[in-house]
Amino acid sequence: MTGLPRFLVFGALAVLLALAGPLLRLLTGPGDRALTPMALPDHPLRIAALGTSLTARADWPDRLQAALQACAPGASVQRFAKAGARSDWGLAEAGAVLASAPDLVVVELAMNDADLTDGLMPWTSRATHRALLARLAAAGSAPRVILLTVNPVRGWRSVTRPFLPLYQRAYGPLARESGAGLVDGLTLWQARGVDAAAIPDGVHPDPGIEAQVLTPALVAAVGQAYGVTCPPG
Repeated sequence: MTGLPRFLVFGALAVLLALAGPLLRLLTGPGDRALTPMALPDHPLRIAALGTSLTARADWPDRLQAALQACAPGASVQRFAKAGARSDWGLAEAGAVLASAPDLVVVELAMNDADLTDGLMPWTSRATHRALLARLAAAGSAPRVILLTVNPVRGWRSVTRPFLPLYQRAYGPLARESGAGLVDGLTLWQARGVDAAAIPDGVHPDPGIEAQVLTPALVAAVGQAYGVTCPPG
């Protein structure tokens, strides 16, 4: 379903659930899910960050790389991300991600799936994420995966993404089904609070504030996955 039909379906759902909008915004994230610890690889740890503009323009990948130097010397974080990316783009990009031979992939692809104007229906988003996770798992040296939920939206941007909390919460079942880890950035943002200084345009956080929210949790999740203790970054 594309174009006008998708917009009409999403629009009808938005009208039907208008009164539930405030309740949807109160939904917490899916909760963290830790990966089972394993030894660090015998080469410098390679991480791929696969995501939207919230990965492409963010500081957290660089800060994650810097923080990991203390517990996994030589660790690197390579970005595979672009503005407007949806999970179907992420699936198409999986080959390039795997060609970089990552040990771990951080997946952040819910934000644009939830856009009423050019996103994906919820069931299509889940199916595409499942296909992406299966594609990564089928690789010869399958990387480990951490799913990442991110910030809520604010202001008029919440009108175009009224169901974003449901897309973010879907990462919980996806992580359990696939065995992926999960860093619940949505709940971290909710605990911090969202304001104009933190998210000036309603969608894209200030990179410094975003890094303060997400980096410690990501560092802890990667450290836990490899049985090492890292400073929070």
